[in-house]
Amino acid sequence: MSTKVRWGIVGTGWVANNFAEATKLLPEAELAAVGSRSRESAEAFGEKHGIPRRHASYEDLVADPDVEAVYIGTLHHLHHPDTLRALEAGKHVLCE
Repeated sequence: MSTKVRWGIVGTGWVANNFAEATKLLPEAELAAVGSRSRESAEAFGEKHGIPRRHASYEDLVADPDVEAVYIGTLHHLHHPDTLRALEAGKHVLCE
């Protein structure tokens, strides 16, 4: 078992950016993957935060076996479906 929690981030907006920055300060957390609605956004976000795995869909992110927990960083009206998607994939979820 890993000593770090491998996080995936759903979304690449302002709140997701803040979560990524804060997570870098936690020795028990690792930013493993990011998912976005577009490849370009996922690539840019991953490059900025040093995230190795970048997905062009939220479905691909939650299906990633290297992701243990998911932070939901999408718009409020998408929290419910995005959270359900991650839970159905067997991930731990943090949704504000």
